[in-house]
Amino acid sequence: MDYSDFNQDIFSEVPDNLPEYTVSDLQGKIKKILKDHFPTEIWLIGEIVKENKKLLKSGQPYLILELADEEKSASVKIMVWPQYLQFVEKKFSDATGEKLKEGIKVRLKGSLEHHITYGLQLKATDIDPSVTLGDIAKKRKIIIEKLKKDGVWEKNTNLSAPFDFFRIVVISPSSASSLADFKSTADILENAGLCYFDYLESPFEGLHVEESISTNLLKAADIHAQDPIDAVTIIRGGGSRQGLLDLMNEKLARLICNFPVPVITGIGHKDDKGFVVDEVSNVNKDTPSKVVEYILSTIRENAKNASMNIDHIIKDAKYIMNRANTHLHHLTSEMDTRSSETLLFQHEKVHNYSSKLGDQSNHRLRIEESTLKTQLTLLKERATERIRNSKSLLSEYIRIIEKFGPESLLKRGLVIARTKSKKVIKTKEKAQSESTLTLTFQDGDVDVSL
Repeated sequence: MDYSDFNQDIFSEVPDNLPEYTVSDLQGKIKKILKDHFPTEIWLIGEIVKENKKLLKSGQPYLILELADEEKSASVKIMVWPQYLQFVEKKFSDATGEKLKEGIKVRLKGSLEHHITYGLQLKATDIDPSVTLGDIAKKRKIIIEKLKKDGVWEKNTNLSAPFDFFRIVVISPSSASSLADFKSTADILENAGLCYFDYLESPFEGLHVEESISTNLLKAADIHAQDPIDAVTIIRGGGSRQGLLDLMNEKLARLICNFPVPVITGIGHKDDKGFVVDEVSNVNKDTPSKVVEYILSTIRENAKNASMNIDHIIKDAKYIMNRANTHLHHLTSEMDTRSSETLLFQHEKVHNYSSKLGDQSNHRLRIEESTLKTQLTLLKERATERIRNSKSLLSEYIRIIEKFGPESLLKRGLVIARTKSKKVIKTKEKAQSESTLTLTFQDGDVDVSL
């Protein structure tokens, strides 16, 4: 092939005004530029978009992070080597209660370097948790403002706290040690037939917190629609505050605000405040053990008050019945007296008219007799009505006695102790002075010897 006509000038016309580097020269130049422009350590702020912990050949762990800006348009790799890793992690965890993980905004101090293989990276030596805490506070403020703007912020907190507990839905991590403590008391209440518990499991840390707890809150609402419940409890064990930031969630807070029955939370120790779910719940008792103690004390106090009021109810009922009977007797006597007096008066009146008018007053007499009959009829109707009202009042008193009497309390699991003479025993000292007692249950009496 003949290349004689090929323009050889394209090979000879190489520009000579552009700088030329070898790879190692370029690497050195970049390092020098970085050193000249960033001679000291710097603080770098960004959101963790990747997190990966690895081991050196020596077995020592180190951490690789990738920080990005809010738009995720730029990122920088962060290296936390073994000699700084424990210090950085502990400082961050002590201040925030969190691990370094994706989605968290951080401020790290370190020196910029350019690696020939991995490019630009920051070798971190320190961390400033205040930026993360500020970001948490900002997130919390935004959630609160949205809930207040929508008018739901105090919707659940304004519900009346449960007067008593008969059925409760519990949302909790399945592996939480505090759940076992909660159930140890809850099982006693359930075995006694005083309160029943439905348990729904949810993780309280990780990527699925929002989805799982939201789903279980909706399940609890369905349970309530089919068979009313008194409350929902959301409990999480104490210990580390790690993972609590996953509960800083607008969707969860909104579901709690709009829940139709009171929500009771116990998601950590007393220092674990400000995570919104506590603030929007009807009752916050800090820890699961305090939640179940609150439930137990409410049931116990109601039972105690009911037992103490038995005698008062019986005494008041007797007083009401006696008063009603006296009132009824008084009305009957009064109506008999008034009827007799009216009848006598009218007869005398008719007789007087007859004597004075004679035969000429027959027409007037008939009128007076008709008036007398009308008045007597009206008097009887009024008397009958007053008797009917008195009987209705007496029936209402009897209904109140039956509703709040011993039988209704026996159905709740209480037992009434009486002496042979059927007197109610109120104290242990009185019981110990008797040789035999009669215990009244819902389905009958049992005689016991002491």
